[in-house]
Amino acid sequence: MVHAKKNIMVLLPQSEVNNRMLRGMSKFIETHCVPLSLYYNDRPGSKTLLQILELYPPSGVIGNLADPAIRNAVVDRGIPSVNISGLREEVVKQLPTVTMDNQEIGFMAANYLIDRGYDHLISLSIPTFFSAERERGFILRAHARGRQVSALTCESLAIRTQKIEDWRYTYFDEAKVRNYLGPLKGKSAIFCHDDLKAQHLGRVLEEMGYRIPYDFALLGCDNEERFCHLGTTPRSSVNVNSDLIGYEATALLWQILNGYDPGQSVRLIPPKGIVERASSDWVKIEDEAIRREVDYMHQNLHRKISVPQIAKAAGVSRRILEMRFKRDLEDSVGRKLNEFRMEKVSRLLRETKIPIGHISKLTGFSSSQRLATVFRKETGLTLSDYRKRYSRNRRAADPEFG
Repeated sequence: MVHAKKNIMVLLPQSEVNNRMLRGMSKFIETHCVPLSLYYNDRPGSKTLLQILELYPPSGVIGNLADPAIRNAVVDRGIPSVNISGLREEVVKQLPTVTMDNQEIGFMAANYLIDRGYDHLISLSIPTFFSAERERGFILRAHARGRQVSALTCESLAIRTQKIEDWRYTYFDEAKVRNYLGPLKGKSAIFCHDDLKAQHLGRVLEEMGYRIPYDFALLGCDNEERFCHLGTTPRSSVNVNSDLIGYEATALLWQILNGYDPGQSVRLIPPKGIVERASSDWVKIEDEAIRREVDYMHQNLHRKISVPQIAKAAGVSRRILEMRFKRDLEDSVGRKLNEFRMEKVSRLLRETKIPIGHISKLTGFSSSQRLATVFRKETGLTLSDYRKRYSRNRRAADPEFG
């Protein structure tokens, strides 16, 4: 017997995170061969949407149902629905909910930054419901592990003094950034509750002469790659596991359509992990002289610098420099420089589509042939094989949803 497909309306604003939720929804339908057909509406306006619900009611709804007018219209018409907009009390009372565990996201962000050796944590919140939950988890976890937290808001750093109507369009004032963050320079990490704000703040910090991650590390949230790769330093970010949210929300709606009564059920989806990029790639070194020398090496990886040049920049003899590195880093200067180059090469191969010839110029190699020889000696792989293997592993991980 062939079942007629049921039309499911998906109500989500446009974003990379929500696109992944759509991918998770499609994955459930494809995996289980259920007769559901998704159609997308990014809510052009409550009035228009209410007319659609009145004239062409769908078989079910999945999406952001925080708007009371839309939510009540769905509930009043008895349309089976699953909310994914968060743990707002008024929504959870009316509809079953599958959503990200924002407090656990804050926990994970704090644990990651503390484990990386940062002594002071900074939380930069945005005026949204989910941001408040992320900050709560971040502060609770940091305090439990004995760390100080400075809690800032976008408004506290905003370039405009009047009321901000849309946090996405707030920009940061250099004087305010210097006033709030300047005293915390060094061994401090900033958790931005959104990748767009991490991109905005990172750009301002770099324009002001601060070095990321050495003066300030940056960790964003949602892993929106269009923002994470803007600027000179790619931003690390929390992967909130939105694929799995979409997958589980569709699974729950399918159960409801088949007679299951979920009541006031809530399922929280934990984050998938941290996607590490250069903005949090910090090595904890207590000796400030060694820190300056390592900083010099990182800042000049694109040049053909030598050990004598590093010693000259540090103002010490090569012998003294080598002794310091052996004592504090248990390695020679040359080996450490090569390690940093290989880390940058690997990151560029994994995270970008930059041609190999250009990567050799960005990492201080005389030619792409020389880079290929050194890389194969260090990793056992060719440059192209490394890039292919990473891409294949990444694609293979997508269907697992956590």
